Amino acid sequence: METHIDHAVRNMGLLMLSVTLVVLLGTLIYAFRRSRKFSPLMVIGGYYTILIILFMDGLLQEYGYGGGFFPLAIATLPSYFLVAILPEGAMSHWFASGLLGNFVLIVVICGGLNSLVFYMVMKLVHSARHQPDKPTVTMPDRPL
Repeated sequence: METHIDHAVRNMGLLMLSVTLVVLLGTLIYAFRRSRKFSPLMVIGGYYTILIILFMDGLLQEYGYGGGFFPLAIATLPSYFLVAILPEGAMSHWFASGLLGNFVLIVVICGGLNSLVFYMVMKLVHSARHQPDKPTVTMPDRPL
């Protein structure tokens, strides 16, 4: 059984996500213009921009709860497996019951976990690249 998303809920969700997207992109552009180089937080902001665009794409599908959110599930894949192991009960029913629950579960929680992993990896790579050279110990020319 395929369910339609109510048009009023869809339009309100699209409006709120559009405003969020404009604010996020404005912040990323401002940060890039200010520093002229990419930081790990800018990459995370770009990742969240992609997640919001994919969620908006899922809202625009005619049968939004079906395959419309499949690209979003692919983009959050490492931590999207948490959705499969979510225990049955009130929490899982709330997450699966509406757009807000899906947004919180997929974009905020799964995207947040992925972002945390991305940030940690990027900081490790950045610190390894920019680690100052260790002073070398020179041997004296004559024996002691």
